Amino acid sequence: MDKGYVTSWKEFKWLPGAIEGIRALNERGWLVFIITNQACVGKNILEREVLDDIHERMQRDLQRNQASISQIYVCPHRPEAHCACRKPRPGMLLQAAREHRLRLHDCYVVGDSLTDMITAKEVKSYSILVRSGLGQRDEQQVRSLELADHYCETVDEAVHHIIQKEEAVV
Repeated sequence: MDKGYVTSWKEFKWLPGAIEGIRALNERGWLVFIITNQACVGKNILEREVLDDIHERMQRDLQRNQASISQIYVCPHRPEAHCACRKPRPGMLLQAAREHRLRLHDCYVVGDSLTDMITAKEVKSYSILVRSGLGQRDEQQVRSLELADHYCETVDEAVHHIIQKEEAVV
């Protein structure tokens, strides 16, 4: 990996429990989106076509496991571009809401970083910090700022929490 960026399919690894969690959400008919900052594109570390190939391979990998992502939203800009789409700004979530008629205050954001949790709070979504990935690094700051509504070790644990929460409402 170059400076923390995944620049090829060979370097890509699913977070623990991600495939199982996505499948469980799909089985309930729920839409699943990926909202991702990819400054490596804006920094010319990675061509957009290569990133698109990685995303296509992710989808094929999910399909082999009876799961799918509804859409992947990408911010390719460098942080200094100060664009509206780069997390922690909510641009990509707002775009998803417009395109898929989502009420973001009824949605869940499962993420592994401080910026994911800030983004969720910006749109009043229920936020879950997953400690795998970058979550362990950012957890103390997320807790001190009271940004996450819930904390989990893995993505499938976060999905289990979401399912329990939704079933309690019904």
